[in-house]
Amino acid sequence: MFTNIRQVWSSLSRKEQVLSILVLISLWGGIAAAILLSSAGIISDPGQFFWGCVIGSVLLAYLAAGKQRRDLVSLLTPLYAVIIFMGLEITPTLLLQILYAGTLSVLLVRLHQQFS
Repeated sequence: MFTNIRQVWSSLSRKEQVLSILVLISLWGGIAAAILLSSAGIISDPGQFFWGCVIGSVLLAYLAAGKQRRDLVSLLTPLYAVIIFMGLEITPTLLLQILYAGTLSVLLVRLHQQFS
């Protein structure tokens, strides 16, 4: 499996590689930023600081829009982020952000393996 990921990564354009890294940085870096801001006392609840997941969703959709074959799931991730983090009657938590970031990380790998 890892050999296949390496082959797919090397076949991507420079722009796709940079966007892929930015997706992961925004997803996981947003969670780390929320934890750091909470521990510094700047924000009270790290679960409410979900903007890294929203930005990662937008970047993933932009990356999917540039592919020749369209991945509808990846294209709709910004809508999923709005529904999950802003539209539901539940309070966003850090666990929800981690699960969402993990799901989008899997979608990123899927996008490159099946739609490149």
